[in-house]
This record gives sequence, C-alpha cells and structure tokens, in this order.
Amino acid sequence: IALMSEDDRALEFSVNVYDRPENPDFRIEGYLESPPLPLMDWLPLAGIDHPVLDDVALLTVGGKVWFEWSNHQFIDVRGSLNLPQITLQSENESFAAVDYLSTDFAWQLGAAEQHELWSLWLHDLTFKWDGKVFEPSQRRLSLLEKNGSRTARLIADRIELAPLFNTLLALDSIPEKIKRTLSLLSPRGQLTNVHVDYVLPSTGQKSIGKNFTLQSNFTEVGVSAGQHSPAISGVSGYLEAGPNNGRVLFESDHFKLHFPELYQQGWFFCLLYTSDAADDMQC
Repeated sequence: IALMSEDDRALEFSVNVYDRPENPDFRIEGYLESPPLPLMDWLPLAGIDHPVLDDVALLTVGGKVWFEWSNHQFIDVRGSLNLPQITLQSENESFAAVDYLSTDFAWQLGAAEQHELWSLWLHDLTFKWDGKVFEPSQRRLSLLEKNGSRTARLIADRIELAPLFNTLLALDSIPEKIKRTLSLLSPRGQLTNVHVDYVLPSTGQKSIGKNFTLQSNFTEVGVSAGQHSPAISGVSGYLEAGPNNGRVLFESDHFKLHFPELYQQGWFFCLLYTSDAADDMQC
C-alpha cells in the first residue's frame, strides 16, 4: 500500500497477518518505508505530545522499518533511519543544526535471565554538526530490571562532547546554572569505550542525577577557561564517576594548560601520566 502526497512523496507499507487474533499463535509482520517527512507536524495528530518536543524546532525523518508484533507487544523492530536536519531551539540560545544524521538500528525484547526488558542498537551512527562530519559510531541502550529497580544502560564506542553538550543547552529542563557553566567551559573532545548506568527514580522520587555510574576513556578533551579554572586542551586518559566519588587517570603525550588571567600564553606539556598511586605522577 502506498500513500501519495501532493508532491508525489510516498509512504509505503505492507502487513502480513498470521492466524486469528484470538489464537495464541497470532502475530503481525510489517514493513514501512518513508521519504524524509517533518515529524513534528504529525506527532501531535497521533496523540503524541511531550515537553521535550518543545525544544525541537525542526525534525525530518525517513527510512525503512521492519517489525514483528506478537502477544500484544512488539517483539522485534529494525531498519534504517535518515534524518536530514534536526534543529534545536531555546528561549535564550541559538544552536547549530545537526545535518544528515543516519543510522541502522535494531530494537528487541530482552532476555529475562539477563534482567533486560529491551535493548536498542544503533549501528554506523553518523552526522554532520557545525560543519564537521562525525565518523560512524556504535551505541547500545538497554533497560534492565532487577529486584524492582530499573536501570538504563548506555554502551558506546565513541561520543562527541561538543554536540552532546550543545543538545543539553537546548533543553529547557536543564537548570540555568548548569547551562551557564557548560556555555562558559564549552567542553570538546571524545569519550571512548563509554559505559553508563543510570538507576531510574521510582514514582515520586527526586533523586534524579544521583544514581549513576560512568566509566570511559577520553581523547583530546578540552575546556575553556572559566570559574577560576584554566583552559585545557589535548588531554587524554580514563574516567570513572559516580554519585559520591570518582577518579581520573591522565595519560597524554601533549597537552596545553592556560591561565588567561595570569599569563598571556599557555603552558605546553610533553607528557602527563598518573596511576592509582597518589605519588605516581610524571609531568
């Protein structure tokens, strides 16, 4: 079946139905293909409304999707997505659009013995932002449940800091104090081999941001000077962080440290290495 628009753009879909709905073997297999269409125009028509959508000025989505439905739920959804442009908006900020985002994806119900409710894989995720093309990366997002507690888990081979913090700045739900700090520091660089666990707060709980763990390498990370902190660039190493403590291990061949209020030029270092031992630091 193909639905044609006035400009000859077609939304194509097909559905295979197996057995009768009242039988336990009843299932549906489907396929959907669409050119890039403005998502924000028809989401409210489908009854989907969320405050996060207020932060998105433009979002066009196209692609191909295969799915399987059984036992009153989706079992498997996979395909490819193409988002030519994503533009974020905020009352006090203007942001560069994300262009030409594309990815293959697969969503599946999780295995009960592994405490997974579902998992989402993003394969060869690539996009262009602020004139730079970011190389393909892999992501996996899972929702786990154990002993009545739910945990969101993100595993990624690489995360670019600049577009990540650009997105956070566009969200009106982020406190203004945090936004001012992020704007001032302007973090950049890469996180690699990223593993994040976030325990979702239960209904009525206000511990958002306090139940997370982060493990990651970082490469060529830098921040601008601000709030009595120096500007840093070219730093690499390993990071662990949690709600109450954390640690950072540095291992950089070349990096720069600049105190703009004290010196006109920055300090260049040829080697920085630290280990778990507090007295084992070379610079």
